Amino acid sequence: MNRHRGRSIVWIIVAIAVSWGLFIAALSNDFYNATSPWEFGPHVVMRKVFSVGAFALVSYLIARALAQVGIVLPMQVVIATGAVYSGAIEVGQFNTGSMEGPWWNLFDVACGAAGGFIAARLPGGSANVPKKPSRVRRTDRRRTSQFRSDEAPAKVPRKRSRQT
Repeated sequence: MNRHRGRSIVWIIVAIAVSWGLFIAALSNDFYNATSPWEFGPHVVMRKVFSVGAFALVSYLIARALAQVGIVLPMQVVIATGAVYSGAIEVGQFNTGSMEGPWWNLFDVACGAAGGFIAARLPGGSANVPKKPSRVRRTDRRRTSQFRSDEAPAKVPRKRSRQT
């Protein structure tokens, strides 16, 4: 097995394992109680900050795993990855008896999108993928000198018009 393929497999396995592990943890009452100490006043804020970090981690791992096999996700897709992952957790929590209302569900999905945005901005995320250079018009090429000031630019051949 070549080195590149081995690295790709490792990224894919890590992305799946972390995504699955955090999904199971999000559905666990024990994990919920451990991360929501009622003695700590702003426990809801703590949970939301933790969730944004978890969504950023999952979105980043998925984007990197796909990039390793040649699929580079645009920034919007990485953001949507976090939101969709959060939505899947919300559905899972609803099916296990969560009593959060629709506004909290929407806020949690927004936290997923925020995590996706953070993931896209990290080194190696989609925001750092070089964009295709735009086409330069012919007139712009003449004005933009790529030569030192003491060198003369080469002449640009002109199109000849057809005379009939």
